[in-house]
Amino acid sequence: MINKKSHCVHGHLYNEANTYHTKSGGRQCRACWRVGHTTPKEEQTVTEEVPPSQWDKPAETPSAAIDAEHGDDESFKCPKALLPKERPSENQAKIPIWPIGGMFVDGDQHFPVADPRVTAAKVAFVQDMKPDLWVNLGDLLDFWLASSFTKEASRLFGPYGARLQDEVDSARPYVNEICSIVKQAHFIPGNHEKRHERLIDANPSLYGLRALGWKSILQYPDNFFVHPYGTRLKVNKAPLYIVHGDTIVPERVVAPAQYILNKRVNQTTIFGHTHKAQECYRTGYDENREPIIYGAINTGHGTIVAEQHYAGPEPEWQTAFAYVEFYENRGKPRFSVHLILVIDGQFKFRGKVYKG
Repeated sequence: MINKKSHCVHGHLYNEANTYHTKSGGRQCRACWRVGHTTPKEEQTVTEEVPPSQWDKPAETPSAAIDAEHGDDESFKCPKALLPKERPSENQAKIPIWPIGGMFVDGDQHFPVADPRVTAAKVAFVQDMKPDLWVNLGDLLDFWLASSFTKEASRLFGPYGARLQDEVDSARPYVNEICSIVKQAHFIPGNHEKRHERLIDANPSLYGLRALGWKSILQYPDNFFVHPYGTRLKVNKAPLYIVHGDTIVPERVVAPAQYILNKRVNQTTIFGHTHKAQECYRTGYDENREPIIYGAINTGHGTIVAEQHYAGPEPEWQTAFAYVEFYENRGKPRFSVHLILVIDGQFKFRGKVYKG
């Protein structure tokens, strides 16, 4: 039998090397911390970059580590509190057309609190560029009433409207205008739209009702395609993928573009969610030793910052979107991504100023 005074609940010996003494006088097992928790503050270090040989291998989970050490002994099973947070598996979809006319990518508008100046400037831009594709990478709608955040009376009874129908209707003019220009529009629901699914999960009798499907709720144009939450959208034959980002970017990451670049190799990823405008690149080489540049582009946001009370008075956010141009070089698909910052509701592209 294990002596609980000399061993932790998982059987690790409380010796000098394995014992961490808390300020309150308690003891904590360092081995258990290494398996399932963040290390004590005194031992926190910068995580080393995962070597290329490990990129395709799944990280060892706390439960796997304990099971490997102690076999089938039930007394050593990993406590539920130590298990990693579950992440939904990604769906993958492919855009069927080659967008030789260009692709407009935005997201995180959070209608009905989208910034009207930014919205108007982007519409003017799309009217000029006339791209083949529009991809909205999520959080088009806010789903504020379905959130777990505090419901401020100023928002509840304010000018924007708090009902879901108000949110859907507020985005309709923008969606209709963009869809009238592009050949196809693709929508990847973000974590804010995921709140709709959580409402159904909490009321299982609603599951499967066609009236609660995205097509019925949104009633947007026929060329507006809605993909499942968590979709990884590939742009035709190019090594270019678009995701919302909440399922792959950990909370509070300072440099999300660098993080995605390290996680998703041999491809370029455009993503949102963090409300940051960032881009990072690395050079790879094809079978002929010709350089190929891969990147990670974070597309910022398009919302009114003052209405996102949960973020604090001065969040580290940037207003932006992306425009992608496609071409072929010796039969190989190529593309250029332009990350366009919007400052004070306006931006300049190819010598023209667009403003709302």
